[in-house]
Amino acid sequence: MLEYFDVDYQNCDFNPKKIAFKYLHGLITDNERKESSQYWVNFIKNDEQTTGLRNRNDKGVIKARLALGLLAIDSHLKDYRESLDWFLIFLEKYGVDGDEAWGQVEIFSQLKI
Repeated sequence: MLEYFDVDYQNCDFNPKKIAFKYLHGLITDNERKESSQYWVNFIKNDEQTTGLRNRNDKGVIKARLALGLLAIDSHLKDYRESLDWFLIFLEKYGVDGDEAWGQVEIFSQLKI
């Protein structure tokens, strides 16, 4: 799906796609996953401090929130629910229509279970 929407984290030190893969396969610890999540939280906080608001329009910020969704785990249900909300916003900003968006949500949910 990330490739479909041309979402690239290649030049990021904390590539959520790679970190999520490694975490799910037991190649890194939960602390390493949390470190990556904290990087993205800080990215968002820095933007909020700069702009003074919760940015729902900037693709970089939405991409950071998508990264948090990729790094969320089921034991953090609040984070998991919020990541779903930001996932829908991400799809909307990339021009995905409502029906396709809910289809993608179903796929996203199945992958996270």
